[in-house]
Amino acid sequence: MSDTPSLPPDLDPAERRAAELLSLVARRTPSVSESFTVELVVRARAQKAVAIPLRVLGGFLSSLAGAFYAALGTRHREP
Repeated sequence: MSDTPSLPPDLDPAERRAAELLSLVARRTPSVSESFTVELVVRARAQKAVAIPLRVLGGFLSSLAGAFYAALGTRHREP
């Protein structure tokens, strides 16, 4: 079925198939389209544009929760 002689004989069929597929990936270099770099940069910038405001919002909500606990006179337990 495969030209991968180094597989141990005690593999179940799913493990054997996964090893065969991984050996195929190791032999062939995947092709990359010309627009890959541009798409990657656009995606990274979009994620950064969302991540920074969400971090700020998280810090604000954490401070708000701390103020709420302080106003109630209770203390937040550390995990």
